[in-house]
Amino acid sequence: MAFSTLHKGSWEGRQLLLPGTVLRSTTPVIEADKPYHGFYGWHWWISSFSAGTEQAAEIPYHFALGFGGQYIIVVPSCELVVVITADKNTKKKNPPVDVFREYIVPLLVKSYIPN
Repeated sequence: MAFSTLHKGSWEGRQLLLPGTVLRSTTPVIEADKPYHGFYGWHWWISSFSAGTEQAAEIPYHFALGFGGQYIIVVPSCELVVVITADKNTKKKNPPVDVFREYIVPLLVKSYIPN
């Protein structure tokens, strides 16, 4: 499902979801409280990160939360889907979305985002 949001609801040439449904589901509706930083759409949490320069726009991403700390994070501008599985019962300090922001976002800014 996450992959299909990169392609407006399409999977291997078949339209599984209407493009408007994908757009609407990843459009901010309700402002989220911490720790989710951003908004909630239709079953997707929606946030952004800075491309690292003062002139750069925010890069949007959306993510879904699964049972026990499983996350699917989609960065459409990078055509990227990140899957993080974690056990939230281990009481580790950083939730998976923070791991994404701390470790993956800097790599995206450095390697994939056009300057």
